[in-house]
Amino acid sequence: MNVTRVIKEINRGGFGIIEKVSCDDGNVYARKTFSPIPNPKITKKIIDKSRNRFIREVKIQSRLQEEYIIPIVHFDISGDNLDMQIK
Repeated sequence: MNVTRVIKEINRGGFGIIEKVSCDDGNVYARKTFSPIPNPKITKKIIDKSRNRFIREVKIQSRLQEEYIIPIVHFDISGDNLDMQIK
């Protein structure tokens, strides 16, 4: 699944961004991307720990099939650009 357009930014934090996106399957999703904001107070160790936490979150949430858990419809945790699309 490929993002065809970023509709708007929903929120931004120290370690990432959430955007409303449209994809090539014709649907609209929220995309959460791990993208730390450069900050001299944030060490490589903290970034690595946060990156591993993001990967763990994706792996766990993608396996959960519960009524009150937002499903992940696509994710990419390979390489440097980590992201997931959720309904």
